[in-house]
Amino acid sequence: MKTFLDQCRAVCDQIVNSGILNSLASRNLLALGAHFMSAGLASGSQFILARLMGAQSYGDYAYVLAWMSVLAYFAALGFDVALLRFIPAYEAKEKWGLAEGVIKYAQRRVLFTGLAVALLGVTYAYLWRESIGLDLANTFLIGFMLVPVWSLLWIRCSIARSSGGVLMALIPDRLTRESVLIAIVLVAALLLNQNVDALLAMSATLIGSVIGLVMAVINVRILREGNKNWSPPPEYDVEYWRRSILPLVVLGAVEVFINRTGVISLGYMGQPVEAGVFGLVFNIAFVVTLPRTAVNTLFAPNISALYAAGESENLRALIAKSTVWMLGFSALIAFPLFLFAEQLLAWFGPAFVPGAVALKTLVVVQLAAVAAGSQINILTMTGNESIAAMLLTGFAILNIALNVVLIHFAGLTGAAAANALCLLFWNAAMAFYIHRRLGLMPGVMEIAIRNPGN
Repeated sequence: MKTFLDQCRAVCDQIVNSGILNSLASRNLLALGAHFMSAGLASGSQFILARLMGAQSYGDYAYVLAWMSVLAYFAALGFDVALLRFIPAYEAKEKWGLAEGVIKYAQRRVLFTGLAVALLGVTYAYLWRESIGLDLANTFLIGFMLVPVWSLLWIRCSIARSSGGVLMALIPDRLTRESVLIAIVLVAALLLNQNVDALLAMSATLIGSVIGLVMAVINVRILREGNKNWSPPPEYDVEYWRRSILPLVVLGAVEVFINRTGVISLGYMGQPVEAGVFGLVFNIAFVVTLPRTAVNTLFAPNISALYAAGESENLRALIAKSTVWMLGFSALIAFPLFLFAEQLLAWFGPAFVPGAVALKTLVVVQLAAVAAGSQINILTMTGNESIAAMLLTGFAILNIALNVVLIHFAGLTGAAAANALCLLFWNAAMAFYIHRRLGLMPGVMEIAIRNPGN
């Protein structure tokens, strides 16, 4: 019987020789590299902040940032994903009025929702500033301003990406805003000798995000000025748009909430230091998934096309090859993180070392999730986003319950265990549904069955 590595090699040879995806890879290599760099930069900025701020202050920052991430994805109303479907479809059918209409509709609704959330949040932070502490309240006051900025930034980047400007979408969102954040913090700490606290870090995050939004607005204007078709009166299909975005709103906000539940739970339960440690540990472990994020940029848009065309064999080949790439690179990242967890956390400060067990737990489970393949993309790109949203919501509720119970008994390690169990159960449920509904096997299992004689 061939080993698993032999099977991976056989799958790769079969796909490469068939020529499926080779031209695709060459066309998207630059965008793939930019996406990988931006994701790495986002993680790097958090590592720098944790190193400079310490566990207590970083915990306050991570707690507020976790809430802002969830609220911003909610305020985006799913249009950050929906526009990637609507605009190319309308362009292909030369329905320029509907393309213009969905852009205007999305921007107005997202701006209104973002401002409403920010206003309510600022009011809450001001009224309860004494009970939650002035420092944390001030950090919340700055943080709530991120909600409309981030949601509009993602909408503008989606418009650019759907119009063919992949790099014009990637550069403002992560490369610019994270670079500005790092630059401000380093200048403040190293040149001005200022203490980097949660308020300063949140202010730098806001400044970088505003600059990114301005750049995204300019990029979209450049793209649209280069297309003579972008000047029709807008047309609206509001009922269809509303039906389409509801599952995407749930997917966007709830997926982020699941990733932030540990930080939010620890912060809410009065353990800011542990929240800071868990925030750092989660960000480090999440580096294991960067290859999956980068590969998804290359392969995910093609899942829908292959599924719609009924090319099931090519779709299975796509799943197998992408899993080989993702799992191989992720394993190279996961092994040293697991092996040197204590030494790595000690570099950030003694207060972070107790997170070593949590880090090892999350590294293992993130690698297992990568091995399962890009299941959420398979569901959303094959028209099963409603099922994906239902599954995700159910496991988000489970994650909250597990965090409350396990944090009570095991603190930081309990939060990691809750996240790990939820992620494993969620991937198992998606795998079961994908196999029963679509006839596809998840990740490594698809590789294994491609050589049934072995």
